Amino acid sequence: DRALATIAGRLKVQIGGTANSLDQLERKVDSLLDERKQMEKRLDHAARGGADGGGVAQQLAAQAIDVSGLRLVVSHVTVADARSLQTLGDALRDALGNGIGVLGAELAEGKGAVLVVACDDARARGLTADVLVREIAASVGGRGGGKAHMAQAGVDLAKLALALDSSQGVVRRLASPSG
Repeated sequence: DRALATIAGRLKVQIGGTANSLDQLERKVDSLLDERKQMEKRLDHAARGGADGGGVAQQLAAQAIDVSGLRLVVSHVTVADARSLQTLGDALRDALGNGIGVLGAELAEGKGAVLVVACDDARARGLTADVLVREIAASVGGRGGGKAHMAQAGVDLAKLALALDSSQGVVRRLASPSG
């Protein structure tokens, strides 16, 4: 009962021990969960470009540079969590159309993450996200893996910038015919 009262207090719902007050608490929780779901949809929509065709992914794609004939985006981004980083990665891959994206972010508890996405043209040249992310992470003592189109690594937050800095050289080395 004390835990229920604490929860009700945090949610600013008055409970008096009646079934009606428990219904109020349940409605409040449902409302908050619904609100969260809507917020996640809006974040996903914004990351993918939003209604105006702008958005973070398009801005990132516009910064692509040419490395060994591939479009490359390397950026430190701010995201809420690993899922948001992956959503942004998907959106970046769509916005790029061809090439490779490397995103670095700080996740919960001060952990660093590197996410690599590889478009069809890069994968056709043998540059897969899983291989790239392992090489980038290994350059700073991190580890990672994933699939050919998207892969993620955990790295020491203090070495995140260094990992991002190394990514252009890793792409150049692996993209070269002798590489």
